[in-house]
Amino acid sequence: MAYTLYEYIVLGFLLMFVSIFGIIGNSTSIVVLTRPEMKSSVNVLLLGLAIADNLFLLGRVFTGALPSILVYYNISEYDDFYKPFIYGPCQVLLKGGEYMVGSILSTFLDT
Repeated sequence: MAYTLYEYIVLGFLLMFVSIFGIIGNSTSIVVLTRPEMKSSVNVLLLGLAIADNLFLLGRVFTGALPSILVYYNISEYDDFYKPFIYGPCQVLLKGGEYMVGSILSTFLDT
């Protein structure tokens, strides 16, 4: 598969840039939500969502951004080795994050 310069920039660097900022933001949320005074049910759900998002973004760097950069430089052996082990758990984390958002919304809509 030949990657164009557009795919190299968008899938490679832009995705990695957004993922790194997402990981920084979610890590900040994790630090705030693990404080002892933040022990409500909604905050525990938000903490779980931040952890799931962090793991998803980390996996997305390895399944999306890094392969785009490596394939552009004709280094594709690395992609075939790890992708089957990361792609499945990333999809589970994505679906888990969607369910956590739904449960957070249901707690606010019930009031």
